[in-house]
Amino acid sequence: MKPTIHRVSSTQTPVLPTATRTTEVLGVQTLAIVQSFTDRILINLTQLSRFGCMYQATTPSAPPSLSQPSWSTSHDDATTQNLPRPYPSTMISKLVGTEPTPSHAALYHLYLSQIAAIVRNNAPQDTRPLIISLALKPHPSASSSHTTGSNAEQDQEQDEEDLILNPQERERFLQCMLLVQSCRVW
Repeated sequence: MKPTIHRVSSTQTPVLPTATRTTEVLGVQTLAIVQSFTDRILINLTQLSRFGCMYQATTPSAPPSLSQPSWSTSHDDATTQNLPRPYPSTMISKLVGTEPTPSHAALYHLYLSQIAAIVRNNAPQDTRPLIISLALKPHPSASSSHTTGSNAEQDQEQDEEDLILNPQERERFLQCMLLVQSCRVW
């Protein structure tokens, strides 16, 4: 028995609401693909032209407060004020994959929490979990410690802090969040 193939013309509405955007972020081609399924939202953010480490993120069931201030730091600018504050109660579960280096684990969780906040803030009544794939090009300054003993843990914490506070990483983070925001299908 041969399967039946139905071609969808470009004028028809896609079966799954999908948004795809590509931009150059700090000299690296970055692609965001967002698809809306009935039971979840799939977000693929890649600089490596592949699926990366996959996670599930869920946000609190209560709608966010309209008075919730924007995410802010001492380095606020017009761009960061457009980002909602991540919810501390966001639950993140790794489904498959490994971060490029151990120091990227904290960075990836920051990306995941912010993406979940963006979706939740733009669609407060939407409680679908997010399946997020991150494949970010490792930053040249990211190093993995090969130290043993108690120094290894201190080095790991320092690597995480250096990576997250790096000005280029901050710029990449902001540009990636704007890219995800532009792919709204929720």
